[in-house]
Amino acid sequence: MKHRSTLLTFSFMLLALGGLIATSLPHRVALARNEGSPSIPGVQDAGEPIVQQAVSFAETLPLSQIEESSEPVQSFRLGRVESNTERPEEVINPPLSGVTDSAQELQPTVQTSAPAPNVAAPSTNFEGLSNQDNANVIGGRVSPPDTVGEVGLTQYVQATNLLFRVFDKTTGAPLTPPRRISALFTALPAASRCRTRDDGDPIVLYDNLANRWFISQFVAADPRPLSQCIAISQTSDATGAYFVYEFTSPNNLFADYPKYGVWPDGYYSTANQFNPPPNQTFAGVGVYAYDRAKMLVGDPTASYVYFNLQGAFPNQVPRSLLPSDADGMTPPPAGAPNVFAYYNANEFLNETDSLRLFNFTANFANPAMSTFTERADSPLAVAPFDPLNPSIAPNGRDDIEQPRPAPVNSASLDSIGDRLMNRLQYRNFGSFEALTVNHTVNAGTRTPGFLPTIAQYRAAPRYYQLRRDTPTGAFTIQNQGTFAPDTDERWMGSAALDRQGNLALGYSVSSLSVFPSIRYTGRLATDPANTLQSEQSIIAGKGSQTNANSRWGDYSAMTVDPVDDCTFYYTQEYYAFSHRTPAVSPFGVNWQTRVASFRFAECVPLAMNKLQINVKRDETGAVVRGALVTIDGILYGSTSRDGTFWANLMPGKHQIVISAPGAVPFSQTTIIVGNNKSATHGTTLVAARLRKDSTHTSVALTPQQGGRQTPMAR
Repeated sequence: MKHRSTLLTFSFMLLALGGLIATSLPHRVALARNEGSPSIPGVQDAGEPIVQQAVSFAETLPLSQIEESSEPVQSFRLGRVESNTERPEEVINPPLSGVTDSAQELQPTVQTSAPAPNVAAPSTNFEGLSNQDNANVIGGRVSPPDTVGEVGLTQYVQATNLLFRVFDKTTGAPLTPPRRISALFTALPAASRCRTRDDGDPIVLYDNLANRWFISQFVAADPRPLSQCIAISQTSDATGAYFVYEFTSPNNLFADYPKYGVWPDGYYSTANQFNPPPNQTFAGVGVYAYDRAKMLVGDPTASYVYFNLQGAFPNQVPRSLLPSDADGMTPPPAGAPNVFAYYNANEFLNETDSLRLFNFTANFANPAMSTFTERADSPLAVAPFDPLNPSIAPNGRDDIEQPRPAPVNSASLDSIGDRLMNRLQYRNFGSFEALTVNHTVNAGTRTPGFLPTIAQYRAAPRYYQLRRDTPTGAFTIQNQGTFAPDTDERWMGSAALDRQGNLALGYSVSSLSVFPSIRYTGRLATDPANTLQSEQSIIAGKGSQTNANSRWGDYSAMTVDPVDDCTFYYTQEYYAFSHRTPAVSPFGVNWQTRVASFRFAECVPLAMNKLQINVKRDETGAVVRGALVTIDGILYGSTSRDGTFWANLMPGKHQIVISAPGAVPFSQTTIIVGNNKSATHGTTLVAARLRKDSTHTSVALTPQQGGRQTPMAR
């Protein structure tokens, strides 16, 4: 059975055709600022934005009806280990300053014990994707996995290089077989390489405002321009149908290591850029904002706004920024920019131990008004830390020790200590906003003026909780610390807060006597500042990675259940056994992954205050698919195929605005959501065209007078 692409009405095709021709190629827009976004004296901005439309789009069948492609898998990763020399673009070494923090300066921030009580034990703990799944599905193995995942209403979606899978979040039972990520994109036109290539670096997000899934990977093989492949689910069911897009780079740079975050107005992302072969030199960071409103309704004219930061910040070397990714039932304030971050260290030239923070304000209606500007509170000073590790030397990335049979000094693992780790979580607590993130530092020793040896190096996660009390206020450090309670090494972390401000931090653990394992720790919001509790184990590894590849994925993922807003889900890789084999196909890099959930008993689950909206055409009574729903000035989402949309809201009064092409926007300011803890509670909506005291469960959109109405139902 072939996939079917989206059927567009004739009128919509006429309206879109001119835009497709005009905007399919990248174009620069002159940088302009409105009076509300003045340039900050002494603070740099990124210059001109570039706008580019998606080069291809389609609507898929439900996942169960998407047939596997009969074409051979195409991937630069397939059948070989991704070694340090094969992807030099992954190593971004800033120039060193020669500065060495003293042990006395570092000691106050290093937590060398982990007091009771233990953070809660896992409540769900199940096996995720494995490299054997790659062998079964695509006929070969790859390394590393780049493990990522996210939790939704009832499901957990995990992705690795080169597969994804949907699980029941409560039982861990698989709801789909392992699928190629490219299977999501086979409905795209034949010329699209998103439908045939699986080059990986996957990202999975759950958009909890719209109750939609976001799944992506990139195309990394020439010819250029290269692509980002993005799938947006049409409902909260990850096994259902998707809107799928292919976006290409606005230049000939390779947009590597993409990281994404959900924000009300856009899906924001960053990428480390590299020049084409043969030199593949680092070309700075690119930042993107994808038009979320259009992507939620399956509009093929969806575009992105892009800034190239290369050359925009001549005194520093921006690298591996992260966009903020919004969690929780309270969204960011209306109009708030997405905050981006990366870390500085005084060991790097012209830098200090700090976090650099930036505001990205995208304007899709008038892209020239988009800005990417360093915040006035940047750089934000943090407690001293030492980021230097053996990998900064020219000879590769051999940092983390493992037990035998891994050869000492030739099979150590990569700490990726040069960047913030996935993800930069954002939360709005009402009275204040918070950002949470971590990166890997050296909690061991090193000789002043020299890089640490593998024996001296002891990886440990450095975590931060940032806070600001008003949307226009400055961020300050609420909690920070380096977790090194024993001599084991901990790295590749991911951190997040629950709805009450309790923190969870997951990571890998290894040493000469401990096989690479998966653990986590955390703290209650009421715990003493800058401290973490004793850790828990998700699984104890029983094998080492024995070949010369030091790569241990690029990231892991700590996410929070959107239903109770208390339960954390963490995914990471491990080995069940050691396997001595060569680094070429067929090789035995039989990594496995795990998914586990846990929560603090002190966290009170979120009440499900559900508002459901049903949208119909006034003149025909037909349901309206793709009507945008804005609540309190925030774009939440759009109506699905049956014309319905629902959202969990805080109790109280809310302003609802519903809009669709060709219809008069409906606005209602008297919707009251009660404090009802029932998960099935619904709130009715006052109809737009009836008396204010008439209560109905549906909204009738009336056509614009004198205008042509565009049918939304497909």
